[in-house]
Amino acid sequence: MSFFKIYNSKEEFKEELSNYDFTSGKNLPVYIKGREMLKEKVQQADDFYNYVTLPQKVTYGYDFSSLNLFDPYKKHLAETWITEDEIRDLIDRDCTLLLFGLYEDFQFKKLNRIFLNLKNNGLKICVILGRDISSLSWQCAKQFVFLSDVEKRNSLFSCKKVNLSRRKEWLKNNPDLLIVDKSDLRKLNIQKMLLTEEWNSVFLYGHGKEDNLNLEDYTVCGRNLEVSKRSLFAPQCGYCKQNCFKNENKLIPSCDIKANTITLGSCNNAPFSDLALYDEKYNLLLNSIDSIAKTINVAITAQNSDYVELDRVVSNQFKSISTIINSSLVGSQSQISMLQIGIEPLQTVNYKIEKPSEFLVESIDRAKQYKTSGFLDENSKIYKLVNNFLVKSSTSLMRNSLYGNENLDNQWKQKINVLSEFIGEQILKDQFVDIMSFDDYESSRSYIDYDKSEEIMCECGNLSTKFDFIPYSKFDFPIQMRFCYRCGDKAVKMKGTPDICINAPEHVMKGEKIKVSTQINTDKPNDNIYVGWFVPSYIEEHLLNRQLKMKRVSGNSMFEFEIQFDDNIPAQGYYFTVFTIQNLGISLNRHFISIEGESK
Repeated sequence: MSFFKIYNSKEEFKEELSNYDFTSGKNLPVYIKGREMLKEKVQQADDFYNYVTLPQKVTYGYDFSSLNLFDPYKKHLAETWITEDEIRDLIDRDCTLLLFGLYEDFQFKKLNRIFLNLKNNGLKICVILGRDISSLSWQCAKQFVFLSDVEKRNSLFSCKKVNLSRRKEWLKNNPDLLIVDKSDLRKLNIQKMLLTEEWNSVFLYGHGKEDNLNLEDYTVCGRNLEVSKRSLFAPQCGYCKQNCFKNENKLIPSCDIKANTITLGSCNNAPFSDLALYDEKYNLLLNSIDSIAKTINVAITAQNSDYVELDRVVSNQFKSISTIINSSLVGSQSQISMLQIGIEPLQTVNYKIEKPSEFLVESIDRAKQYKTSGFLDENSKIYKLVNNFLVKSSTSLMRNSLYGNENLDNQWKQKINVLSEFIGEQILKDQFVDIMSFDDYESSRSYIDYDKSEEIMCECGNLSTKFDFIPYSKFDFPIQMRFCYRCGDKAVKMKGTPDICINAPEHVMKGEKIKVSTQINTDKPNDNIYVGWFVPSYIEEHLLNRQLKMKRVSGNSMFEFEIQFDDNIPAQGYYFTVFTIQNLGISLNRHFISIEGESK
C-alpha cells in the first residue's frame, strides 16, 4: 500500500484532491511536474512513515498566495481561514496561525506586521511553504503521515562541546539520543550517518547562513541540483570555475536527510524571499522542505540559541522546538527568530528570565570602577585581587552561567565576602592605603547635585547637610557625604553602601574606656557587611585594643565595641572612624570625642 500518489497533470491532481477521502489512509495526492529527485523523496517517505491519518488542525490559517488549488488540504490543516486584516486581532491571543503559500510570496514587506508584533505567550506561527506548486503539494501531503511511537531515535549534531555532565543529563530522559559534539565531528563520518540512517528528529546546531550550515569539515547544503537558477546571485559554487567554499566530498544535501523533523540551528537559514541574498536554488530552507521531513524548524533571522536552549529542547523531547527556542530567548533577543514549517502542535511555553543577583552586579561594577578609576596602585594587593576577581567573574553574567546553577549566588557571595573582608583588613593595617583616597579622588572629578541635598540631624545634635557627588564619568564612583559645621566632613560613602550612626560619649576622662554603639542600616540586609574601626595614626601608639580583624555583621544591626587608650595619651580632642565594606563598597563615619585630663 502506498501512502502517496503522484500526479504529473495539475488538472488530474486538482480533480483527485477535490474528491479525495482523507479517511482512506492511502494515496495522498501529490502534484510533481518535471522533478525526478522530488519523486524519489516521495518514494522514500513511503518506506519511512507508518500510517496516514488526519493531523491536529491549527486554529487559524492565512493563505498569502491565494491558492484555491489546495483548498481540500487546507480545510484539514486549519479550523478557520482568515484574511490579512483579521490577523491583527490574533496577535495577543494564545493560539496558532498557519501561514500558507509559495516562497516567492513569503515576503517581509507583506508579512512584517505579523512578525514585528509577535510576543511571547501570544500568537504562535507555523508555515506550510514550497518553492513551487510541486514542493507545496509535497509539504501538504506530508502533514498527513506519521511515525509509530518510539519508531526512530533523535540526534543532535553540535558545533560546540557537550561536556560529560550535560551528556548525562540529556541521556536521563532520552536514553537513545545520539549526541555528536565538536570533538566527535572531527572523528565521525556524519555525512554517512545523516544520509544513510533514519531519524525521528535531527537537530543540526552550527554556524551558517541561508545556503549552508557548518559542522566542522562537514557542510549541510542548500543547493538543489535539479532546480534551475532564476537570478544572478549565488554563493561561491554558483559561478563558473568555482567550487564550494568547503570540501565538496563532505557536503550533506539537506533534502537527503531522512528524518521526521529537521531543525536547522543556525542563523538566517530561512530568510523571507524579498530579503534573501541568493537564488532559491541554494536555499537551505527550500531544500529541506523537499526532503521527507514533515516538520522543519528554521531561523528567519539571526538567533542566539546556546546551551540553555539545547538543554530545554532535549528536556522537552525535541517537541515544539521553535516555540521552546523563541520562548527561551525572551529577554536576550528582540525578535522571534525560529519558525516551524509544518503543523505539529506548538506548545505555549514560559521560561523565567534568569538575571544575576544585584549583589553580584554591584560588586562587579565596583571592581571595574576600582580598576579603571586610577586611585589604586597597580602593584598593590587590593588591585591585584580586584583584577583577579574581574577575570574570574567575566562569565558570571552570561546566560549560560545564570541558567540552572542553583549554587551560583552562594559561590559568588563567598568570593565577594572574602574580597570585602580583605579590603577591610588592609584598611585596618594602614588607614592610608590607596583605596582610602576614594573620596578625595572622586569628589574632585564630580559635581554636587544640589537639587537632592537635604538637611538631617547630626549625631552631635546639630543640623548637617547630606549631598551627592555625581561623577562626570560613568567609570567613577558616585559618592555621598554628610557635612556638619561642628564635625566637618562627618561621613562619606560610596552610593548604595550602609549608613552608619555612631552613639558614643563626647567627653571622657583619661584612662576611661570609650563605649561605642554603632547602628548599621542598609537596604540590602541579606548581603554581608564587614565592619571595622580605627583611630588617627598619630595616636595609634596609645591605643591598647587596636582592631586587627573585620567583624561580619548582618544588616540593620548594632555593632558595639570599646576603645581604650593608655594613660600617656595627651588630653585633647580626637576622633575615631567606623567603616563598613559591603559588596566591595566602602562607607565611613567619624565621631569626635574629647579626652580630658586634670585642668590647670
